[in-house]
Amino acid sequence: MFRIFKLPWKIYRAILIAIATAISFELGGNLITQNPKLGLIVFAIAIVFAFILYFERNAFLNVYLLYRHPCEPHQGLIMLVSTPTPQPKKINDKWEVENKNTKVELSGDLISDIKNLEDAKSRGLKWNWQQLLRALVPHKDKITHIYLLGSPDPNGSYKWLDSASEIIKCYVNVEVIKYDKPVDFEDFDSLLESINLCINKLKEKKIKDKDIIIDITGGMKTASVAGAIATLNTRVTFQYVATNPDPKTGEYMVWAYDVSIQSPVSI
Repeated sequence: MFRIFKLPWKIYRAILIAIATAISFELGGNLITQNPKLGLIVFAIAIVFAFILYFERNAFLNVYLLYRHPCEPHQGLIMLVSTPTPQPKKINDKWEVENKNTKVELSGDLISDIKNLEDAKSRGLKWNWQQLLRALVPHKDKITHIYLLGSPDPNGSYKWLDSASEIIKCYVNVEVIKYDKPVDFEDFDSLLESINLCINKLKEKKIKDKDIIIDITGGMKTASVAGAIATLNTRVTFQYVATNPDPKTGEYMVWAYDVSIQSPVSI
């Protein structure tokens, strides 16, 4: 998928004014000895251009780009896992989720199980890890490595990462790696460091930047910021599973985001 970045008119205008300013000063300097009056006029024009350029200076500040598109398949996935509600149970080698009135047994068919869980909502069963399953859908035919990050006790998700790993392996044949310690999803520095370590570990497994994506669906607002910062000016992206279905298709979109900060002149 190709992206075409269009520069706003104010940037073109600022560039043209900068060029006109430079040319005017150069031309005025050359004319001043040959034709002083004309040289002074050109210098005066150059000063006017410089004055205008001063007020156009904001156009040369960094440009922040946020590009959203439907998620494409990736080889490496980093997931911020939330604490499951309700808690899944493994009975006779089958995972199931239930509340007082409704039970859904996970079959190992990703699309079917997502649909069954969606149907169960009308019977009072809402399972937040349904979003975790949806996060796998775009990558199910390409994914090879998944890193799981969890939050600390007392109510954190880290103790559930082994369960998450087993459930994920019911759907995709991947290497699932549990991060070696709990990470506070509201501690920006710690979370960003952990995400970057996971990215580097995936690179060591010969996975390219463009094939690494961070799922922030299970995190808090701080996790969203950390996920975005970790992708700045790299080909690593982050994804988020929509909390509401698309009004046209009824599907829960998995959106991928590219974030960069660039000088507008260099785009």
